[in-house]
Amino acid sequence: MKALNKHKKVMAQFMMFLILCQSCVLYKSTPITMDEAVKNESKVMVKTNNNEILKFKRIGFENGDYYGLKHRTGKIAKMPLEKETITSIREKDRALSTIVTIGMPLLILLSAAIMVEESLSFELGGY
Repeated sequence: MKALNKHKKVMAQFMMFLILCQSCVLYKSTPITMDEAVKNESKVMVKTNNNEILKFKRIGFENGDYYGLKHRTGKIAKMPLEKETITSIREKDRALSTIVTIGMPLLILLSAAIMVEESLSFELGGY
């Protein structure tokens, strides 16, 4: 019974880790311009002059003004952006984010399987 509870705890921790990894977003190291961000329509991280970091679903351009689209309480809100206050815009790295989201849990699962296999072979007398 104790062993079963231990396995439940390990599985619960593993599932919690998987959920945390799903929200992992990595951004490219090279900044892009506002026009490129509008054209690419991808998730971006904006750094302002006062070192504030803003994350947007995407950046849009309408009537000569730039704005960032952000999810707020089930709705999409538009936040006006001024070019003068922005120091850098970094775009989401889709490939690396996908690799980390899938690769990290697989790596942990593989290492857990190896540890379980080693502990079982040790308990069985090395067979």
